[in-house]
Amino acid sequence: MGKHGNLEWLPGKSTALSADCWPDIALGPLPHFYPFIVNDPGEGAQAKRRSQAVIIDHLMPPLARAELYGAMAELEALTDEYYQALDIDPRREALIRGQILVHLRDTGIDQELAHASDDAELLNELDTFLCDIKESQIRHGLHVLGTLPPEKKRAGTLVALLRLPRGEAVAQRGLLHNLARDLGLIEQHDGKPFDPLTAANELWQGPRPAILIEQLDAPWRTGADTRERLELLAERWVSDYVLAPGCLDELARDYPDTAEQLRYAREHLWVAMQRGVKMELQSLLDGLEGIFVPAGPSGAPSRGRLDTLPTGRNFFSVDNRSIPSPAAWTLGEKSAQAFVERYLQDNGDYPRRLGLSIWGTATMRTGGDDIAQAFALMGVRPKWSLGSQRVSDFEVIPSMLLNRPRVDVTLRVSGFFRDAFPNVIRLFDAAVQAVAAYEEPGNSNTIREAVLARQQTLETQGLSPEIAAQEASYRIFGSKPGEYGAGLNRLIENRAWESADDLADAYLDAGLTPTASLRSRVRLHGVPLNSNSRGWMR
Repeated sequence: MGKHGNLEWLPGKSTALSADCWPDIALGPLPHFYPFIVNDPGEGAQAKRRSQAVIIDHLMPPLARAELYGAMAELEALTDEYYQALDIDPRREALIRGQILVHLRDTGIDQELAHASDDAELLNELDTFLCDIKESQIRHGLHVLGTLPPEKKRAGTLVALLRLPRGEAVAQRGLLHNLARDLGLIEQHDGKPFDPLTAANELWQGPRPAILIEQLDAPWRTGADTRERLELLAERWVSDYVLAPGCLDELARDYPDTAEQLRYAREHLWVAMQRGVKMELQSLLDGLEGIFVPAGPSGAPSRGRLDTLPTGRNFFSVDNRSIPSPAAWTLGEKSAQAFVERYLQDNGDYPRRLGLSIWGTATMRTGGDDIAQAFALMGVRPKWSLGSQRVSDFEVIPSMLLNRPRVDVTLRVSGFFRDAFPNVIRLFDAAVQAVAAYEEPGNSNTIREAVLARQQTLETQGLSPEIAAQEASYRIFGSKPGEYGAGLNRLIENRAWESADDLADAYLDAGLTPTASLRSRVRLHGVPLNSNSRGWMR
């Protein structure tokens, strides 16, 4: 019951286990039925691969907005009062500003805002910080197998499932986006489109519909305040029109897009959730009686994967040949750009090197966001085959189009990622080789510079040019075959270490380069990536 047991992570082969592998020794021929959360395909897939599990997937815990409480709620109240006094009552403004600064130091929240240069910027960052926390989605309790979320938590959970856009059709837009469209908030008077999911502490200069004013007895100053009101209205209408038989035809007269999405939620999403919780118990009972358990997709319903409902099915993961997916590339490219901009803002220079920890579970859940971010940072774009959407090759983006130096990315992959995504390891390694061999003007190709410098050092140490070039370009490290984890657990459990250096040495010893054994056969679905990929340009 639950997830992440010890059985599937014991030493031994990654697939087709033998009698000498510990999961097979421990389990033997015993049938294995495994109730497992639907949004964790990676660890569920590992249980299938290494302990013959039949997954019975179940809903995630109820979801809710994090809200604010305690010291943060007090800070929010002080911040609202400060902005009300701003430029109106200088003495009150100065008094409240002092109270906020003292409060920040006493609670330690000032450490979260350490990059602010003065009090004005600190207060602005505080406003954004509080809004981000307040609107974050959190798990609100636990899921009980075979049971819907408690009645008070159902509306919040459904709003969380409907927040992210999944397509261009009305029913596939985000619920907050449809509300904003129906209320005339999409176009502000300055012409900039309003996106409820990215709204922050920018001053709100759009309309203020009466129905949103009614939702909250608090100042309405920023885009984040608008988003909060939309969230509250969405939760109220989900209660009235999805969980209760409110008349959607009447709502559709004034709010047509919202009514259409709520109709979809009532007739499809809510029905699928009710059917799923019944299947969670029935499929487990069926499996124990030797009856086939139907298969279904896996992923996070709160990340737009509503196709994973109903639950109660034996989930499958992803086609590893489609990693990273086009959607993951879009998100990965945006996150890479945001990281570069933030680093430049905080440090006054572009990032040159970065280490990323890559996990198989996250890769399956998102379609490869992290890998896509690594490619984007290096200035490499995947190419997908038409129809199958499988990754067939990549192209090196010239630095003149990147408008920044390339980032030299090193990956530390988990044991499960090593087992499940050898093709992605080969793809990334081939991309590193292509960029290292890619000659371009200027000094923006940090990967080529680093590889050539390291190669020269290794040659002076006596390695041949071929071996030195190979070792200098290693950028992927992971656990040894048959092993899982970072190599620290046994040291810690047995207290067989004295200093942090001992742990660091164990971590390094546990990390091999998967690229070393794959380098001689770097191909992806029969396409020799090293042969011509570096010639591709956008």
